[in-house]
Amino acid sequence: MPVSAARAFARVPGPIVLAVSGGLDSMALLDIAARLPSVKRRCCVATFDHATGPHSAEAARLVRSTARAWGMPVVVGRAEQAGSNEAEWREMRWKFLQAVAARRGATVITAHTRDDQIETVVMRILRGASARGLAALYADGPIVRPLLGVRRRKLERYARSRALQFVEDPTNSSPRFMRNRVRHDPLPAFRAAQPSFERDMLRLARQASTLRQRVERVAGQLSRHTGQAIELQVSDFDGLNRDGIAILWPAFVARLGVALDRRGVHRATEFSMTSRTGNRAQCSRGIRLERRRGIVIVTREPAVGRLATSSQARVVEMGGLHGC
Repeated sequence: MPVSAARAFARVPGPIVLAVSGGLDSMALLDIAARLPSVKRRCCVATFDHATGPHSAEAARLVRSTARAWGMPVVVGRAEQAGSNEAEWREMRWKFLQAVAARRGATVITAHTRDDQIETVVMRILRGASARGLAALYADGPIVRPLLGVRRRKLERYARSRALQFVEDPTNSSPRFMRNRVRHDPLPAFRAAQPSFERDMLRLARQASTLRQRVERVAGQLSRHTGQAIELQVSDFDGLNRDGIAILWPAFVARLGVALDRRGVHRATEFSMTSRTGNRAQCSRGIRLERRRGIVIVTREPAVGRLATSSQARVVEMGGLHGC
């Protein structure tokens, strides 16, 4: 059992929602949690069937039967309609996990590994992400990742030693998805060309995470969160150049639960630099800006048309010793 994972589990207070997909990494996570008595009794296992084919239903069945064999409560969700891309799958799954965690007042724990972090950093570099994005899985947030320092091949050895069953998702080998292309093509080449490549990517992510934390502290000092809105004093932007203001905007909007894309950052930056009292602007991701006397008001539109857990996914089974 990875010692770092056991220690990370021990540091999580209160109830836990264990996100288990049925793949090798998450089944190893489930096995580790089940073998830690102080963790096991606080765990509810949650799995989501994306309804993308027989493999997704098989994975949900495996998670359910394995959790039950350990005597752990389990909740299974299923998409009403199969999504067509990774972003939709991720959003539906996360909304489901959030709902389960909210019901229990629990912390969500996932099986992301060191390899996942490296792949994510490379993908974000290729997409031109800012320092905020380059922190990737090191960024502070509501999810705990006990395996983030563990290599995938170490988990593979652990799974073999424990004779763990898992379901291989056929999309993991499809070149349709960027992560697979990065995993199978440029990453091996980067490793061969530069032996320190992985360490360099992780160091970059740690530095980006530190910068992100500092920016968020400044953004918190410069903004006032009033229920469903953020208020910014225009005078606080005095002395900042365009790049400085652009760095702050994603942190401002994150306080409303929105990840602002590049287009949104550009629009918000221009608005804060050039708008006059009475001006309004529509930003990306449902963000609206309004200039009043001396302040900019930032609001988020209601989630009309966005994926909703109630309409896109449903809980199909709950069970276990204590339920979830």
